Amino acid sequence: MQLLANELSFDGEFESFESYLESLNGLMKMRLEAKKHGFDVHCTKAILNTDITRDINFQQSLQRLTKEQCHALVQWITQSGPFWDDDKSHSSEEYYELEGGNVVTDTCLAEAAFHNVDRTPSSVISLSQPHWSSASLPVIWHKDNGNLRVEVINQTRLDVLLERLVDEPKPITSWEQLEVRCKERCPSLTFSDTSFAGLKGVPFVFGASSRIWDLMIVLETMKNSFNEAGERNEEGHRIYQEHFTGNKAWFSDSSDTEKREFSEELTFKHPENEGKTIFCTWHGKVKTPQMRIHHSWPISKDTPLYVTYVGPKITKR
Repeated sequence: MQLLANELSFDGEFESFESYLESLNGLMKMRLEAKKHGFDVHCTKAILNTDITRDINFQQSLQRLTKEQCHALVQWITQSGPFWDDDKSHSSEEYYELEGGNVVTDTCLAEAAFHNVDRTPSSVISLSQPHWSSASLPVIWHKDNGNLRVEVINQTRLDVLLERLVDEPKPITSWEQLEVRCKERCPSLTFSDTSFAGLKGVPFVFGASSRIWDLMIVLETMKNSFNEAGERNEEGHRIYQEHFTGNKAWFSDSSDTEKREFSEELTFKHPENEGKTIFCTWHGKVKTPQMRIHHSWPISKDTPLYVTYVGPKITKR
């Protein structure tokens, strides 16, 4: 589960600083409890430029906080984060809007909606005020092939959040945990005993592990998106168009030059046939740090989908 602080709830609509402070304290308590359960609340530095009331902006509001309150808030929003928009997943070119409301592209709501379609379930935590009190915020994702309505869970109460945190699996904290979780969650993928060996000795990066997890979920979903005739179903076509084609595709083939120059590196131990190898040039991409998931291609209903390598990019010149 991913938690995002809703910067849109810092909207200048509070009747008084006191009502804002009460809501802010509630949000900070939820962040603290999430942290105790192993979950970060992701934020954006855009909060620094928001309004609190009609007469007080965020920067001015800091002067009214205690020293401890100010330090905790500023430290979170300016330094510790983590910041979801440093490596955001949804495209600024896409059109997202709050149902019956404003455009929310490039905000936490668009990011959460994008994640909720194919990736790690995401919720937002909002400052408590009447127009942000709904337990669910419907976001409309306008796509070339039609509109998609995505429900984003909105957390405003500590007790409700705690119930959710107790039921959630703990965040992954090591590559070994990632391997176990991926194999449990993705039974339709076929791994070798060395699929994750490339991560040995690599410092653990939570953001990279989350991205690898999301890529695995896409592969798992794709493998199960075929009809009885072996043709891609509607979900399969959607995933293929969104994640396997275009300049911003999550998965792509290696270039002809890479295939020539790195033919040995792109040849892996076959997951099922002992003594055999398999040439896997298709890969899922992690940007920071640069990592790859190499897998067999094409993906079909009756042919195993082999995941042969997870680790640092191996086609670096």
